[in-house]
Amino acid sequence: MKINRNYVVGAVLIVSILIILGGWLLTRNLGTNSNSPDEELVDFFSSLFPFGDLIEEDPSTTGVATGTAGDPVVAALRKVSAGPVSGAAAFTVGSTTVIRYIDQSTGHLFETPADNTATVRLTNTTVPGAHDVVWVTKDSFILRYVSGDNGIENFLASVATSAPDQALQGRFIHPFDRIAISGDSKTLYTVTETPGGARVETSRADGSNLTTIYTSPIRSWTVLAGGTRVFLQTPPSAGALGYLYRLQGTVLEKIVGGLPGLNAKPNPNGTRILASAFGEGRPELGVYTLSNASVNPFPLPTMADKCAWQSDEVVVCGVPLLFPTADFPDSWYLGYQTTEDSVWSIDTTANISALVADLSDIAREPIDVYRPSVSEDGAYLIFLNKRDLSLWSLKLRDVVPLPQQ
Repeated sequence: MKINRNYVVGAVLIVSILIILGGWLLTRNLGTNSNSPDEELVDFFSSLFPFGDLIEEDPSTTGVATGTAGDPVVAALRKVSAGPVSGAAAFTVGSTTVIRYIDQSTGHLFETPADNTATVRLTNTTVPGAHDVVWVTKDSFILRYVSGDNGIENFLASVATSAPDQALQGRFIHPFDRIAISGDSKTLYTVTETPGGARVETSRADGSNLTTIYTSPIRSWTVLAGGTRVFLQTPPSAGALGYLYRLQGTVLEKIVGGLPGLNAKPNPNGTRILASAFGEGRPELGVYTLSNASVNPFPLPTMADKCAWQSDEVVVCGVPLLFPTADFPDSWYLGYQTTEDSVWSIDTTANISALVADLSDIAREPIDVYRPSVSEDGAYLIFLNKRDLSLWSLKLRDVVPLPQQ
């Protein structure tokens, strides 16, 4: 078999050109960086998460909003962060609804528009053990993290998107075990356990002017707030009867009580309270109106902790498709059992419930609604999936129209 001589000459010529070109590029690159090998390393790592850089989302789900950074969100359900999140909330900034959240592994603060996949990192201060975030306003939050011998530290941080060093800015505030924020975001209500029980304290939003308003021999109070009203609740447990009180001055006024697994959530102005209790292994849900002491039951088996108020009249809930045969709510809080939820909207004035979304059917993965909240404009439900602490958003408007008031 004869090989065409012209082919051989052409191949040799091409290879020679490639070798010469590669050697020139290598020499050029070495000459450029030979005096600063560390600069290339720093530039590489800093380019991973620079301030204002766009981050692509995890496109691992089906039927969920995904895409390259900057794409508009079309689907109603969106997986905002696939990794564990310590806490999140949605606010109106200018004319845009933004979702802000803390990555659990790093303690970094991220922000993304609710209707767009563009994501920016606002802080790069690494905070190991950042297990909880409590939002005070859209521009400030309390980061709770484990700090060696000091136990849990409470750091009041500010959102400074223009900070050139992206450092987490703020200051440490007083220790506490549980917290609630007043409706106007100007007052912090905290419960601090003591050897002899617990004390309830108030302070300004910046942690100053700390004042004790109530002391009790009971250590496990949970503090709740609605508007300017303050409530104290016993911990929900299937093995104990629960009670809810309103704290007026130094006096406790009983609202509801004697119910197993009682769990409550006041509406934004504190005039109505969504409450759940367990009967025969299933939760029963109802709304208590303070003005006339009436209770309006709803036939949706879920816990108040799976719900968030969209307004003073409308509440949005994650409702389990089935309840496992376990001691709820204890096994759920402890992480021994999880649920698979759909989302329902309840108009407590018109007595209307409506299905908003079957989450697992849309996401193609089981979702256990945990720590839900609603954006300031009422358009989005923000929640974690308790199974893996991933962050999700669900568009509420234009999904299920609610009756006109």
